Amino acid sequence: MGSVRQEIRYEKLQDTDTEEPEGQVTVRVFRNRSLAASRGRDRETYLRVLSSMLLLLVAVGFVLYELQVSRAEPPRGHNELLENKNELLESDDEEEEDESHHHSHHHDESDNHSDSTGHHHPTNTYHQGIAVTDSDVCSRIGKEMLQDGGTVVDAGIAAVLCLAVIHPHTTSLGAVFSCVVYNGSSNGARMLNALPRDPSPSPFGVPVMLQGLHLLHQNYGHKPWEELLSPAIRLANKGFCVDDTLGRALQNNQQFISSSVGLCNLFCHKNDSTGGLKEVGETVINPSLGKFLEQVSTHYTDSFVTGLLAQSLPDDTDSTIRDKFTAAISHHRPDIEAPVTLHVEELTLYTSGGQTAGRILSNFVQTLNENSSSDSLLLPLMSRRAAPVGTNVIIARSSGDLLVMSLSLNSSFGSGFVSPSTGILLSDFIQHPGLSQESQPEFWACPSVLSLEGDVMGLAATGGSSVPSSLAHIILNHLFLKMNLTESVRESLTHEHFPVKPTRDTNPLAALAVIVEAEHVHVAKSSALCCFHEGL
Repeated sequence: MGSVRQEIRYEKLQDTDTEEPEGQVTVRVFRNRSLAASRGRDRETYLRVLSSMLLLLVAVGFVLYELQVSRAEPPRGHNELLENKNELLESDDEEEEDESHHHSHHHDESDNHSDSTGHHHPTNTYHQGIAVTDSDVCSRIGKEMLQDGGTVVDAGIAAVLCLAVIHPHTTSLGAVFSCVVYNGSSNGARMLNALPRDPSPSPFGVPVMLQGLHLLHQNYGHKPWEELLSPAIRLANKGFCVDDTLGRALQNNQQFISSSVGLCNLFCHKNDSTGGLKEVGETVINPSLGKFLEQVSTHYTDSFVTGLLAQSLPDDTDSTIRDKFTAAISHHRPDIEAPVTLHVEELTLYTSGGQTAGRILSNFVQTLNENSSSDSLLLPLMSRRAAPVGTNVIIARSSGDLLVMSLSLNSSFGSGFVSPSTGILLSDFIQHPGLSQESQPEFWACPSVLSLEGDVMGLAATGGSSVPSSLAHIILNHLFLKMNLTESVRESLTHEHFPVKPTRDTNPLAALAVIVEAEHVHVAKSSALCCFHEGL
């Protein structure tokens, strides 16, 4: 039987009427037959057809605009020392705990650990649950929330707020996020996009994170709201240590930070005429942010939070702009919605919709599941202004409950403006006027959950246009080509496929997967620069 040629053609949507067109990129896909025509045939043929998607993704990585990824191994000694120091800072006002609690649990995956039942597992496998973030401190906070009986959403909120304090290069209370929540008991999924609804009248993004987190807690949280904010409050008030990840970001953005009064107040050495920045291991405090978090932890109402967030603008902001900014915050009412859902044989994919890249990921998989009469599939090339994913958080329980969240400031350290009154670093994620909610995605995130024959997997990646293809690659590798999880993730694509706007700091691209199977939780990551996991 002759091969059927299919094309996937990406076209650039012009940002304005005056923008010059930049052409299109075409990727040809060759395959023997569609999945629709072969469902009744043997499984081996089915896998061969699906594997053609792997060739598509590899081709994309080579023929489209590439961004080479640095894979340097970070020094681990610093992180272990910093974790101990951060623990001391966190526990100044608490009773002394067992000494073994203060040892780092982030080891090489070849090591083993024992869980509370005495079972021995590799350090990337846990019996009860796991918290995965870009910070050992925040991962531990998430794990402890699970250990204390919190839901995956409770643990995720506490971990995200921790990141908003200690990793301002990737997220803050001024950031945006997209998430998928999966219930292992009901086998159902929901999504929430904390993205601005209205264009910002100022050069700063409208802060929407806190409202989204609070809505998640109202629907899926069990622990008291103030308890979730307590670790972040302690870190902001008592201080945290610059870790290796933040240290690299500071060095890569020295000029930008030095030119920002707010960032320099946090990260520049005082009484230092050279303007030198704090280095790995030095302590940073943000009492204004701590005070803000204390206020919203004990008194959260929409009007109260809107009023506080509106104070984040510079003092010299024009009153008209301030009023419009306040109105944009008030108009933001995040909704919990049904996710984009795709069924392929026994596999069900749940991913984000709206102005994210979830539909692009779904289309990657769906292309191989349809017998299209057309030889081409047109997918919009997202705007150069589309925000990359800066960091991800995945929380899982062995019961099958999962939270997958992708966050962004749009640029490293966002707008660079730290509010003197609230301590919040505002993003430069600007909602552009004239775009409908569905007309042009503005966030490359596609946090995803997959369900297959009782097993559940959470997927996320950092970067821009590489994110949906990286996740599609993991799906093919692990679920269809039967590669082990670690190998599947490490061999996922980590190249940008389309032009992205220049940034001050290019973060290493990384993919992350957490799978719940046989009452155990496993984690795998693509880059040594990505992610710390703490489990039970």
